[in-house]
Amino acid sequence: MSAWIPFETLLLALLFFASVLVVWRTVHPDSLRRARTDLALALLAPGRARWVKALGRRIAPKPRVADAGRGGTCGGCGGDSSKGGCG
Repeated sequence: MSAWIPFETLLLALLFFASVLVVWRTVHPDSLRRARTDLALALLAPGRARWVKALGRRIAPKPRVADAGRGGTCGGCGGDSSKGGCG
């Protein structure tokens, strides 16, 4: 067995998981956001090491900003806020 086989296997596994993440991000962005939030909250738990908390802050998704295309200031539920209510 040569040294190339474990390296090749690791490289293929990394490429596979990278492609799965790209597909997940394009097909189901909300579920990926929830998964990142859950993982970040677990890493930011009290009593964790400083480097683990830094990793949790890096993984955490950025807060969503309400924009005019997603319902204005009603939190982005997608409803028509011009009718006096969201939804």
